[in-house]
Amino acid sequence: MNPQAVIFDMDGVLVDTERAYQDVLRAFFRERGLEIPDEELHRLAGGAGGIYQKMIGLWWSRAPRLSERDLELGPSAATGEAFEQITDYGTLINPGVRETIAELRRRGVRVALASSSRREKIERVVRDCGLTTCFEVIVSGEDFTESKPNPAIYLHTLGLLGLPGSACVAVEDSDAGIAAARGAGIPVAVKRDERFGYRQEGGTWMLDSVGDLIPALDAYQG
Repeated sequence: MNPQAVIFDMDGVLVDTERAYQDVLRAFFRERGLEIPDEELHRLAGGAGGIYQKMIGLWWSRAPRLSERDLELGPSAATGEAFEQITDYGTLINPGVRETIAELRRRGVRVALASSSRREKIERVVRDCGLTTCFEVIVSGEDFTESKPNPAIYLHTLGLLGLPGSACVAVEDSDAGIAAARGAGIPVAVKRDERFGYRQEGGTWMLDSVGDLIPALDAYQG
């Protein structure tokens, strides 16, 4: 297959942030007397439907040792400060990302990014990873009332590219992301991740790493 554009998800696909975020939150709430079960932490992966704010609020209400400063800041700001310990997202870039994007661009394939994350965070990740000039289009989920699995973010990205979904490929890992891309009519290459209980169904290709994308597209006979 020779797509006209490839649209990448960010967290879990370009950078291995899901585990890093979970480790930060586990440590944050442990210091405040709450042990978070893995199955609850794993619900954050993919960031579907505002689940992050819901779970942070739930854990906050359970934590027995919130400090005066915690209470002054509130759950979003207090946990946001904890995330500042991630000082360089470039250390979390997944194998094959830079090489794959470079080869796509060499072939004349347009490259876009559609992430549920806030634009400020997207810009920082892209900068830290040395990908600032790589994406023709960058779309943030904060611009939409509903996050993935709603296809709005992908439909908007297609509009900016001026392409139909069938002319593109999305690279996703989470079930919410896969559903969003498919809902916009985009075939999906799924980056395998067995750590968070994803089902990862409905993709056209299954990749062990982002570096497998181009060989998979080249070999596709569909």
